[in-house]
Amino acid sequence: MAARTGEIAALARDMLDLADALSLPRFHVVGHDWAPAPYALAALAPQRLLSLTTLAVAYGTNVATQQLDVQQLRAYWYQWYLATPRGADALRSDRVAFCRDLWRMWSPGWAFDEAEYAATAASFDNPDFVEIALHSYRVRWGFVPGAAAFAADRAVLDATPLLDVPTVVLMGRDDGATLPNGATGKERLFASSYALHVVPDCGHFVQREQPAAVTAAVREALHRDAGAARRQR
Repeated sequence: MAARTGEIAALARDMLDLADALSLPRFHVVGHDWAPAPYALAALAPQRLLSLTTLAVAYGTNVATQQLDVQQLRAYWYQWYLATPRGADALRSDRVAFCRDLWRMWSPGWAFDEAEYAATAASFDNPDFVEIALHSYRVRWGFVPGAAAFAADRAVLDATPLLDVPTVVLMGRDDGATLPNGATGKERLFASSYALHVVPDCGHFVQREQPAAVTAAVREALHRDAGAARRQR
């Protein structure tokens, strides 16, 4: 049986493998939610990234060695719940209803309709969806061991190293999953430029709720990369 892993290091290595298959020596990355994988990519292979734009997740908030305040711990309730047998059963028995409720909690001001949700929920039928989601949270917080193949990568990521990639971060002001205050004060963890924008009237799904803000952030990241390239000449 093939391994089903949601380990962040594995996702980052998948991204590198994809870039290699596409013959992309360097590239820009835009990531939402499971953006710890792009952060991990920036930590493991900074020479490959031209810029990094992340949505709805702060660097370090998904690393077990980092301290989280009580408000963020409470917002991550579903991650602890899914690490229990009862939580796993809830997701397995009705993944569509479970995730719909998460969407509503994460983006309380976004009135998505059932057709829009159903278009995404179709992907939950993937037979690997539940096991990979459960494994991601369990391995992230140390409830299960990570794969030996990624031990060296985990040692790097657990140290929350400085990231030397121009980075722009967007956080929804009303995000009920990853709170925007988790991204403040993170400049110290970036050797290159770091910009944080908290988007008003926006929850967790920044790209759906405020797409213009995402477009502006990507353009800003491209501009920062261009500026960094000029300074290196």
